Amino acid sequence: MSDPDVVRGILEKAGYTDLAIDPVDADQVWGRDAADAGAFLADWGPVRFNLGNAGPEVADAVRAEFTESMRRFETPDGVRLRGAAWRIQAVRA
Repeated sequence: MSDPDVVRGILEKAGYTDLAIDPVDADQVWGRDAADAGAFLADWGPVRFNLGNAGPEVADAVRAEFTESMRRFETPDGVRLRGAAWRIQAVRA
């Protein structure tokens, strides 16, 4: 879903018209602090699955690295990262 042309094709085949697909960049809050953001990343579906297969020592090390990597993004308002997405508008015919 990262390619606007693919999204446009899917929606048009589904009967949508008047499509508008625009890039949006915005701040995203990933956690209250680095530990919270690291825990959020570690609990993300595919990451959680792979950590479950990695064994406890590896999983603990990865969680610690996630936390450390988030420290530089900590602010008084939480861990903030810039995120990119597509805003998609369409009308169902």
